[in-house]
Amino acid sequence: MRFSSRREALMVLGLSEGAGEEDVKSAYKNLVKLYHPDVRPDAASARQYQAVSEAYEYLTIHTIPDGQAVWAAAGGNTPENAGHRIFGTKEELNRMNIRMRQREEYARQESRVDINKKARAEELSKKARQARMDKAFDEAMDKIHTERAAEVMAQIIQAYLENGEGK
Repeated sequence: MRFSSRREALMVLGLSEGAGEEDVKSAYKNLVKLYHPDVRPDAASARQYQAVSEAYEYLTIHTIPDGQAVWAAAGGNTPENAGHRIFGTKEELNRMNIRMRQREEYARQESRVDINKKARAEELSKKARQARMDKAFDEAMDKIHTERAAEVMAQIIQAYLENGEGK
């Protein structure tokens, strides 16, 4: 079942035009308990359960109802009078705004911490790779020096023997 207005969705839930968010939630919960397929497995209940679910989904997605109906339900003809019915009081909005900013700041801090951890891990990885390269270089140089020393010793011994000094 597709809804074309808030009024239709409210009617499925058994609510009038002035119903607030809590009324919608309460009616939805009660009707779901009544028509849930685990409670009533018949086809009519399944259709009713589907209609209730779709009405609730429609109402949660379309949180800003038709303006005039809401303003009238809130007791006035202006958006200012209906604002607290839809969004909450100014104090509630301010508290929510502060909480949102705190969450955003916390998320930014967490992001910075993650970036710093990744940078530190990369730095340590580079240092470890450089240390392995330095060790391999030192080992190769030691081998080269050992071979050169052996060659020089062989030349010295050869020259010593050729000069007859070894007799």
